[in-house]
Amino acid sequence: MDRQKLYMFLRINGMTPAGACGLMGNLGWESNFQCNNVENRCTMTDEDYTYNVDQGFIWREQFIRDAFGYGLAQWTFWSRKAGLYDLAKSRNTSVADENVQLDWLLTELTRDYPKLFEYLCRTEDLYKATEHCCKEYEQPAVNNISDRYKISQDCYVTFATTEGATLAYDGIIPESEDYCHSGSCEVTVKVLGMGAKGRDVFLLQCGLTDMGFTCGVPDGDFGPLTLMALNELKGELGLEKDGIADQDVWQKLFE
Repeated sequence: MDRQKLYMFLRINGMTPAGACGLMGNLGWESNFQCNNVENRCTMTDEDYTYNVDQGFIWREQFIRDAFGYGLAQWTFWSRKAGLYDLAKSRNTSVADENVQLDWLLTELTRDYPKLFEYLCRTEDLYKATEHCCKEYEQPAVNNISDRYKISQDCYVTFATTEGATLAYDGIIPESEDYCHSGSCEVTVKVLGMGAKGRDVFLLQCGLTDMGFTCGVPDGDFGPLTLMALNELKGELGLEKDGIADQDVWQKLFE
């Protein structure tokens, strides 16, 4: 999984920079940010294990009871793997699907670890965020917090210290050649439409999500959900619902 996508997902859902990076340090240590990662005790490769689960050659009961850590958070306990499996099947997609795993991660944290989630949404202490995630969420046999903290620090330096240039809802300035102004914030305009992909689409989706329009988890792919959310916004602005993210849309998102 792209680390920036993960960081932005956690931030958009309320975590502080320290909270997001503290959790990322643990996820990185557990799975190297690979959503198809299966614990080394399994004799299959990541790809083969995932394929066999998706195709039903490893059926649900086997998957949830084999005690192999799997996925972004290395889910191991049977009920946690069952939740991941059932969510993937309800969406008719792979258990390694990034958006499924992100949604399951957030569901677990908010439902089963509410105190930890609340802490990650208010803490400014990167080390303690890493420590709490290790001891309360991952609960490894060995609390190797120092190794996890190194990854947390790397994430913090990479993303949190440059957040003004990477987070849409905190004032992203999308890259392009044309400029407009909205209040005191200079906003770059790039015209986007159905089928567009990349960072600018990701920023558009983050902005729409922040305003309350449903377009799914931001993934940088301008698809039907993004189109619907964009047209809802344009309708509220009294603009033609043409599915085009133009200067008027960017102004509204970053005003």
